[in-house]
Amino acid sequence: MKLTTLLFLLLPSFLFAQELVSELNGFKLGQYKITTKNEYGKPYDVTNFEDGFVAEIFLLKADQSAYTIFEYSNWNKNSIWSIQVYGTDPSLGTFFKGIHLGMKKADLLAKVGQPTSYKNVGEYGEMLIYENTNYSFEVNTQGVLSSIKIIDTTLENSSDEPEFQSFDILARKLTSKNKSEVASVLSPSLEIYKYQQILFFKNSWEKEVKNDNSEIFKTIKKISKKLKKVNQNKKEEFISSLRVFSEYPEAMFVIKLPKHKYIKEIVLRNELGEYKVYEIKLKSAEVKNEKPKGTYL
Repeated sequence: MKLTTLLFLLLPSFLFAQELVSELNGFKLGQYKITTKNEYGKPYDVTNFEDGFVAEIFLLKADQSAYTIFEYSNWNKNSIWSIQVYGTDPSLGTFFKGIHLGMKKADLLAKVGQPTSYKNVGEYGEMLIYENTNYSFEVNTQGVLSSIKIIDTTLENSSDEPEFQSFDILARKLTSKNKSEVASVLSPSLEIYKYQQILFFKNSWEKEVKNDNSEIFKTIKKISKKLKKVNQNKKEEFISSLRVFSEYPEAMFVIKLPKHKYIKEIVLRNELGEYKVYEIKLKSAEVKNEKPKGTYL
């Protein structure tokens, strides 16, 4: 095969591959609304839009020069649909791709490339829009980066069902001693439960991974013992299937482990093109909590 032909065959997958970002300013898309209150307290302002979406603003600077906005969709007001940080102070930190607020437009473009299109946003300057991503930027009238926003596009691309990584890989990551590796396969909406005892993330993603405030990583470390020894070829040890849940408009991947000491079932959900552990049902649990899904408003 000629090299030019090979390049032609490879090019479409490169052009149309999605680049998606799930975390911004310490929070992850899909985390419960309660996490923002636990981090910042009462919102500075709340906006209810005509389409049913809700936005909550929290100040990052007392002088109102920097703030973060969490938006909730009209189909799920309990989970974060978008995250935006606004301001021009570089001390607010470095975000994905090494970008920070207050950087010059030329420096921003050097890191993220040319946008697909621009949108005039009046007094706020211009918005930089990128296709095949879930992020956008605003550059103010002084030519510096003043806003970064990411949105959850999972439902928009729900027809693109991701390929499930092997159970061996999932088991290896869940049993890893590295919390960041464990976190890489967990949904921000993860719940671990049996009966009405429920464990879920209550704080920002950054704090949970660093400090395990909700004791999820401690629990996973205990219940995942011998997970790597499960024989996927024996039905008495491993059963997998797709299941449709009423509260979510697409099939989820369900793994049953009849012989495992602690874990009864693991449910994985497509989130931004990757399967993440969304629920873990236990046969027995010392985990105690008070609020199941759908009760955080």
